[in-house]
Amino acid sequence: MTEQSLQALNHQKKEELWASRIQQCRESGLGVQAWCAEQGLSYHTYYKWQQKLYHKYASAEVGSFYEVPLSTAGSAAVTIQIGQYSMEIYNGADEQTISSVLRALKTC
Repeated sequence: MTEQSLQALNHQKKEELWASRIQQCRESGLGVQAWCAEQGLSYHTYYKWQQKLYHKYASAEVGSFYEVPLSTAGSAAVTIQIGQYSMEIYNGADEQTISSVLRALKTC
């Protein structure tokens, strides 16, 4: 393997790790800062990765489909339904993420 392919693989592993952490935080029912403190993580780093992952998937082609893990733990604080699309917002979701998702739903 070349150094470049190893770097790409390493970056992919980090993306998978942070996507998992973000999902765990959202399912925890805790606020981001409290969850990060409990996990020994910097909430600044959490938000950096959340933004990075959001932009990666928000810039994907229209009409593409992505697997979104469904949460079975706890219940949603709010459920929004627009036509055939719905979104559940859990405690701890930050304002920027909610705004971005709502803007995306408006285009549906």
